[in-house]
Amino acid sequence: MPTIDMSREIENRIRAAIPDSEPHAKMNGDRHYTVIVKSPSFDGLTMLHCHRQVLAAIKELMDGDDAQVHAIDSLRTSAG
Repeated sequence: MPTIDMSREIENRIRAAIPDSEPHAKMNGDRHYTVIVKSPSFDGLTMLHCHRQVLAAIKELMDGDDAQVHAIDSLRTSAG
């Protein structure tokens, strides 16, 4: 059975939900990640709104007791 690169999966899901984005995800430990997303579509939005968009994109990965992603330890977004 193939192993899923979860950092890459997080990035792919964010790109699919926010097409003009440049996401970068890095594993910090057991199912914990740092995520940085740049997107022109974030221009003029509040940080909270941007974070909600990103978290909505990866929600399925964080659902359930045995979720593939347990936590996003750090999430940074910018319009850059």
